[in-house]
Amino acid sequence: EQDFLRGLNLPTDEAIDAVGGRLRAATLRDIQGFRAAPGQPARTIALTLRLEGSSTPPVTFESFARLVSLAEPVGVVAVGGTGKSTTLLQLAECMGNQEGLIPMLVPLGEWSDRLEDFFDFVLRRSAFYGIRREHLMQLAYHGNLALLLDGWNELPADARLRATRDLTALQRDYPQLGIVISSRRQALPDIRPIIVIDPLSDEQQLEIAQAVRGDEGVGFVDRA
Repeated sequence: EQDFLRGLNLPTDEAIDAVGGRLRAATLRDIQGFRAAPGQPARTIALTLRLEGSSTPPVTFESFARLVSLAEPVGVVAVGGTGKSTTLLQLAECMGNQEGLIPMLVPLGEWSDRLEDFFDFVLRRSAFYGIRREHLMQLAYHGNLALLLDGWNELPADARLRATRDLTALQRDYPQLGIVISSRRQALPDIRPIIVIDPLSDEQQLEIAQAVRGDEGVGFVDRA
Protein backbone atom coordinates (compact mmCIF):
# COMPACT_ATOMS: atom_id res chain seq x y z
CA GLU A 1 0.00 0.00 0.00
CA GLN A 2 2.71 2.47 0.96
CA ASP A 3 4.55 1.81 -2.32
CA PHE A 4 1.39 2.62 -4.27
CA LEU A 5 0.77 5.84 -2.36
CA ARG A 6 4.38 6.96 -2.71
CA GLY A 7 4.14 6.27 -6.44
CA LEU A 8 1.33 8.83 -6.75
CA ASN A 9 3.87 11.52 -5.84
CA LEU A 10 1.37 13.53 -3.82
CA PRO A 11 2.62 16.17 -1.37
CA THR A 12 2.93 14.70 2.11
CA ASP A 13 0.57 17.25 3.66
CA GLU A 14 -2.27 16.11 1.40
CA ALA A 15 -3.69 13.46 3.70
CA ILE A 16 -6.62 11.39 2.54
CA ASP A 17 -9.14 13.46 4.54
CA ALA A 18 -7.88 16.72 3.03
CA VAL A 19 -7.98 15.29 -0.49
CA GLY A 20 -11.47 13.93 0.13
CA GLY A 21 -12.69 17.28 1.44
CA ARG A 22 -11.43 19.09 -1.64
CA LEU A 23 -12.98 16.57 -4.00
CA ARG A 24 -16.32 16.57 -2.15
CA ALA A 25 -16.50 20.36 -2.45
CA ALA A 26 -15.61 20.09 -6.15
CA THR A 27 -18.23 17.45 -6.87
CA LEU A 28 -20.93 19.51 -5.12
CA ARG A 29 -20.03 22.45 -7.39
CA ASP A 30 -20.23 20.09 -10.34
CA ILE A 31 -23.68 18.85 -9.29
CA GLN A 32 -24.91 22.44 -9.08
CA GLY A 33 -23.73 22.94 -12.64
CA PHE A 34 -25.84 19.98 -13.77
CA ARG A 35 -28.75 21.32 -11.74
CA ALA A 36 -28.53 24.70 -13.47
CA ALA A 37 -28.38 23.22 -16.97
CA PRO A 38 -31.29 23.93 -19.35
CA GLY A 39 -33.95 21.22 -19.20
CA GLN A 40 -33.54 20.39 -15.53
CA PRO A 41 -36.77 20.63 -13.49
CA ALA A 42 -36.96 23.67 -11.22
CA ARG A 43 -37.42 21.43 -8.22
CA THR A 44 -36.54 17.86 -7.30
CA ILE A 45 -39.02 15.33 -8.65
CA ALA A 46 -39.74 12.55 -6.15
CA LEU A 47 -39.27 9.36 -8.14
CA THR A 48 -40.10 5.92 -6.71
CA LEU A 49 -37.17 3.49 -6.61
CA ARG A 50 -37.41 -0.22 -5.84
CA LEU A 51 -34.85 -2.98 -5.36
CA GLU A 52 -35.55 -5.60 -8.00
CA GLY A 53 -36.55 -8.96 -6.60
CA SER A 54 -37.30 -7.56 -3.16
CA SER A 55 -40.62 -6.93 -1.45
CA THR A 56 -39.13 -4.25 0.80
CA PRO A 57 -40.50 -0.67 0.74
CA PRO A 58 -39.25 1.81 -1.88
CA VAL A 59 -35.53 2.59 -1.77
CA THR A 60 -34.44 5.94 -0.35
CA PHE A 61 -31.39 7.73 -1.71
CA GLU A 62 -29.68 7.20 1.65
CA SER A 63 -30.14 3.44 1.40
CA PHE A 64 -29.16 3.58 -2.28
CA ALA A 65 -25.88 5.26 -1.26
CA ARG A 66 -25.23 2.53 1.32
CA LEU A 67 -25.82 -0.09 -1.37
CA VAL A 68 -23.21 1.57 -3.61
CA SER A 69 -20.70 1.49 -0.74
CA LEU A 70 -20.71 -2.32 -0.80
CA ALA A 71 -18.40 -2.07 -3.85
CA GLU A 72 -20.69 -4.12 -6.10
CA PRO A 73 -21.78 -2.43 -9.35
CA VAL A 74 -25.40 -1.30 -9.04
CA GLY A 75 -27.68 -1.01 -12.07
CA VAL A 76 -30.49 1.54 -12.49
CA VAL A 77 -33.13 0.67 -15.08
CA ALA A 78 -36.27 2.29 -16.43
CA VAL A 79 -38.03 2.80 -19.71
CA GLY A 80 -36.99 5.80 -21.80
CA GLY A 81 -37.72 9.20 -20.31
CA THR A 82 -38.53 7.83 -16.86
CA GLY A 83 -35.89 9.72 -14.93
CA LYS A 84 -32.65 7.73 -15.00
CA SER A 85 -30.53 10.88 -15.33
CA THR A 86 -32.61 12.67 -12.70
CA THR A 87 -32.16 9.70 -10.36
CA LEU A 88 -28.38 9.66 -10.73
CA LEU A 89 -28.23 13.42 -10.19
CA GLN A 90 -30.30 13.10 -7.01
CA LEU A 91 -28.14 10.19 -5.84
CA ALA A 92 -24.98 12.21 -6.48
CA GLU A 93 -26.42 15.11 -4.51
CA CYS A 94 -27.34 12.85 -1.60
CA MET A 95 -23.92 11.18 -1.55
CA GLY A 96 -22.09 14.48 -1.89
CA ASN A 97 -23.87 15.94 1.14
CA GLN A 98 -23.13 13.11 3.53
CA GLU A 99 -20.12 11.15 4.71
CA GLY A 100 -19.03 8.14 2.69
CA LEU A 101 -18.31 7.70 -0.98
CA ILE A 102 -17.66 10.81 -3.04
CA PRO A 103 -19.68 10.63 -6.29
CA MET A 104 -18.53 11.67 -9.74
CA LEU A 105 -21.20 11.89 -12.43
CA VAL A 106 -20.28 10.69 -15.94
CA PRO A 107 -22.85 11.40 -18.72
CA LEU A 108 -21.87 8.60 -21.08
CA GLY A 109 -23.42 10.27 -24.10
CA GLU A 110 -20.90 13.12 -23.69
CA TRP A 111 -18.03 10.74 -22.93
CA SER A 112 -18.64 8.37 -25.86
CA ASP A 113 -16.67 10.24 -28.53
CA ARG A 114 -13.78 11.26 -26.25
CA LEU A 115 -10.51 9.38 -26.21
CA GLU A 116 -10.26 9.63 -22.43
CA ASP A 117 -10.95 7.31 -19.55
CA PHE A 118 -13.57 8.25 -16.97
CA PHE A 119 -11.15 9.94 -14.54
CA ASP A 120 -9.63 12.28 -17.12
CA PHE A 121 -13.05 13.05 -18.64
CA VAL A 122 -14.44 14.22 -15.29
CA LEU A 123 -11.37 16.30 -14.45
CA ARG A 124 -11.88 18.42 -17.58
CA ARG A 125 -14.95 20.02 -16.01
CA SER A 126 -14.36 23.42 -14.44
CA ALA A 127 -15.60 22.39 -10.99
CA PHE A 128 -12.60 20.08 -10.63
CA TYR A 129 -9.92 22.67 -11.36
CA GLY A 130 -6.92 21.88 -9.18
CA ILE A 131 -7.87 18.23 -8.67
CA ARG A 132 -5.34 15.81 -10.15
CA ARG A 133 -5.78 12.31 -11.49
CA GLU A 134 -3.55 11.08 -8.68
CA HIS A 135 -6.07 12.42 -6.16
CA LEU A 136 -8.81 10.29 -7.72
CA MET A 137 -6.52 7.27 -7.73
CA GLN A 138 -5.73 7.79 -4.06
CA LEU A 139 -9.40 8.06 -3.08
CA ALA A 140 -10.43 5.12 -5.26
CA TYR A 141 -7.68 3.01 -3.72
CA HIS A 142 -9.02 3.75 -0.22
CA GLY A 143 -12.64 3.04 -1.22
CA ASN A 144 -13.80 6.66 -0.99
CA LEU A 145 -14.90 7.20 -4.61
CA ALA A 146 -17.91 6.25 -6.74
CA LEU A 147 -18.50 6.61 -10.48
CA LEU A 148 -22.10 7.26 -11.53
CA LEU A 149 -22.27 6.29 -15.21
CA ASP A 150 -25.42 7.68 -16.80
CA GLY A 151 -26.90 6.34 -20.04
CA TRP A 152 -25.15 3.05 -20.88
CA ASN A 153 -27.78 2.47 -23.58
CA GLU A 154 -26.67 5.69 -25.34
CA LEU A 155 -23.24 4.24 -26.12
CA PRO A 156 -22.57 3.01 -29.67
CA ALA A 157 -21.00 -0.44 -29.90
CA ASP A 158 -17.38 0.71 -30.05
CA ALA A 159 -17.76 3.11 -27.11
CA ARG A 160 -19.59 0.43 -25.11
CA LEU A 161 -16.68 -1.95 -25.62
CA ARG A 162 -14.23 0.74 -24.50
CA ALA A 163 -16.36 1.56 -21.45
CA THR A 164 -16.51 -2.13 -20.52
CA ARG A 165 -12.72 -2.44 -20.75
CA ASP A 166 -12.19 0.74 -18.73
CA LEU A 167 -14.53 -0.51 -16.01
CA THR A 168 -12.85 -3.90 -15.89
CA ALA A 169 -9.46 -2.24 -15.43
CA LEU A 170 -10.78 0.11 -12.74
CA GLN A 171 -12.40 -2.75 -10.82
CA ARG A 172 -9.16 -4.69 -10.96
CA ASP A 173 -7.01 -1.78 -9.78
CA TYR A 174 -9.54 -0.36 -7.28
CA PRO A 175 -11.71 -3.18 -5.92
CA GLN A 176 -13.44 -0.82 -3.47
CA LEU A 177 -14.54 1.66 -6.17
CA GLY A 178 -18.30 2.29 -6.13
CA ILE A 179 -20.00 1.96 -9.52
CA VAL A 180 -23.56 2.81 -10.61
CA ILE A 181 -24.73 2.29 -14.20
CA SER A 182 -28.05 3.63 -15.51
CA SER A 183 -29.52 2.18 -18.69
CA ARG A 184 -32.59 0.92 -20.43
CA ARG A 185 -32.88 -2.69 -19.36
CA GLN A 186 -32.03 -4.32 -22.69
CA ALA A 187 -28.61 -2.62 -22.79
CA LEU A 188 -27.64 -3.01 -19.10
CA PRO A 189 -24.54 -5.16 -18.46
CA ASP A 190 -25.01 -8.33 -16.42
CA ILE A 191 -24.78 -6.78 -12.97
CA ARG A 192 -26.68 -7.08 -9.70
CA PRO A 193 -28.29 -5.57 -7.68
CA ILE A 194 -30.67 -3.52 -9.82
CA ILE A 195 -32.71 -0.49 -8.79
CA VAL A 196 -35.91 -0.09 -10.84
CA ILE A 197 -37.54 3.32 -11.32
CA ASP A 198 -41.33 3.12 -11.28
CA PRO A 199 -43.15 4.57 -14.32
CA LEU A 200 -43.80 8.30 -14.05
CA SER A 201 -47.18 9.54 -12.92
CA ASP A 202 -49.07 12.03 -15.08
CA GLU A 203 -47.98 14.83 -12.73
CA GLN A 204 -44.31 13.83 -12.97
CA GLN A 205 -44.48 13.64 -16.77
CA LEU A 206 -46.04 17.10 -16.84
CA GLU A 207 -43.34 18.61 -14.67
CA ILE A 208 -40.50 17.10 -16.68
CA ALA A 209 -42.09 18.16 -19.97
CA GLN A 210 -42.52 21.71 -18.72
CA ALA A 211 -38.91 21.84 -17.55
CA VAL A 212 -37.61 20.71 -20.92
CA ARG A 213 -40.04 22.41 -23.33
CA GLY A 214 -41.95 24.98 -21.28
CA ASP A 215 -45.61 25.52 -22.18
CA GLU A 216 -45.06 23.67 -25.44
CA GLY A 217 -44.08 20.58 -23.44
CA VAL A 218 -47.21 20.85 -21.31
CA GLY A 219 -49.33 20.99 -24.46
CA PHE A 220 -47.58 17.94 -25.86
CA VAL A 221 -48.32 15.90 -22.72
CA ASP A 222 -51.94 17.07 -22.73
CA ARG A 223 -52.34 15.89 -26.33
CA ALA A 224 -50.66 12.52 -25.72
